[in-house]
Order: sequence, then C-alpha cells, then structure tokens
Amino acid sequence: MRHSLRLVDLSLCQFSMQAGTRTIELELTMLLSTHHVEMNPSDAGFQDRYIVQEIIKEMARNRPVDTKGKKGFKGY
Repeated sequence: MRHSLRLVDLSLCQFSMQAGTRTIELELTMLLSTHHVEMNPSDAGFQDRYIVQEIIKEMARNRPVDTKGKKGFKGY
C-alpha cells in the first residue's frame, strides 16, 4: 500500500487562558497536519486539562466543518 507524504509542522504554541479567577500562560510543542494534532499535554503539568480544552475550542473555531459529508482523504 502506498501512502502520500503529508506536510507535518512542529510548532511551539503559546497559550494564555482563564482558569477560574487566574490567567495561565504556557508553551506546548505540538505536531500539526491538516488531519491530525499530536500533543503531550502533561508538559503543561497539572494544568493539562485546561490546555486540552483550549486547543479543542480553538480548533472548533478555526477549522471548517464539511457539512456535505465528503471526505478529503481515504479512511482505513
């Protein structure tokens, strides 16, 4: 089986988020492609829950959803 090479980006992402009454600022290294995100939220320590929630919210705001159900890639 032949797979095409996809562009993967290694990014150092900075986040600033509200956690209750305080502001959390941290950096997290992530691997990003058009279809995948790989991260290690434990790098953020005990604040890992907040970082995962913030990344999901950011992706939902910025990535378009295909409402017609077409896939741009072959699923396995």
